[in-house]
Amino acid sequence: MLTPQDLALAYDRHVAAFCREDVYAAMAFATWLAAFSVDGGPPEPVAYPDAVSFLGGAGRGVRWYSVDSNIVGYLPDGPRGCYRVPTAAVPPAVRSSASPRGISTDSSRQLVTKSPDGHAA
Repeated sequence: MLTPQDLALAYDRHVAAFCREDVYAAMAFATWLAAFSVDGGPPEPVAYPDAVSFLGGAGRGVRWYSVDSNIVGYLPDGPRGCYRVPTAAVPPAVRSSASPRGISTDSSRQLVTKSPDGHAA
């Protein structure tokens, strides 16, 4: 089950991929999340958010709340609306499509060094 913390981390990875111009990785997540965008959504809860994506929202963060069986995200100073993501949803992994200096992380989050021919060293 997806948590606000999971979604905040995925969003931050999306922004980081965009910043390093990894268009494929960034667009996969952006396209997935756009499907959950709600115009004129409910007002933001007054409670402290369950998680914050610090890299999004022009450096002020996207605030994520657990509401019923959804995770609802609000952008600061954005137009009225939000993201409403069911906790059963599965975001695409944000992985680098190009690895600088032959270093990447595998799915278990362990550092993997690659030889010049692209194989794990």
